[in-house]
Amino acid sequence: YGVHPVSSTRPTWEADAPVPVSPSKVESVSTCAQRWALETAGGRSADALSQSLGSLIHSIAEEAPTAPFHELATTLDRRWPELGLAPGWPERVTRTRARAMIERLARHFQDSGEVLAVEARFTTQIGRAVLSGSVDRLVRQEDGTVLVEDLKTGAAPSKDKALNHPQLGAYQVALTEGAFYEVPGLEEGAQSAGAQLVHVNQGKDA
Repeated sequence: YGVHPVSSTRPTWEADAPVPVSPSKVESVSTCAQRWALETAGGRSADALSQSLGSLIHSIAEEAPTAPFHELATTLDRRWPELGLAPGWPERVTRTRARAMIERLARHFQDSGEVLAVEARFTTQIGRAVLSGSVDRLVRQEDGTVLVEDLKTGAAPSKDKALNHPQLGAYQVALTEGAFYEVPGLEEGAQSAGAQLVHVNQGKDA
């Protein structure tokens, strides 16, 4: 009672049509296919403060992918007004948290390998799935292999979930399929060194 009739019974995609797949949404496909379909069609809520802060940290990491802490901190201070936070206790707490993230990010940069690309876009088709998106960092290791790094500013998953992470798996598939062939310095047929989550909120790598 009170429910509108079904607006359409047609499939979201025809049986032979390519299906766009975002690596960041791969896990949600198996968790809740309906939510994935709705979000793919644009049904998303507005960003919360934590998401806005995460976007700022990602943008700073893209702007200065090898910078030391003092440079990252200066950039954070310069760009802080972008969040539009009113002065007060919540703003101070958020700023302290952001500075801690920047500090962990700087330590990671110091220990990381040669950065080949940041926010590297890619598209590759596997069967009907058109896998497209971007990776935060492509880093060459000492043995010449390439590691995908995904920066995370939210809560870290458990170790078991990190070892079987659908988003990281999708990135590795894209690398193996040669989707990053346009990245300068990335040789054709470069071997994958795997992928890792870099948790700047907790200061842990997974």
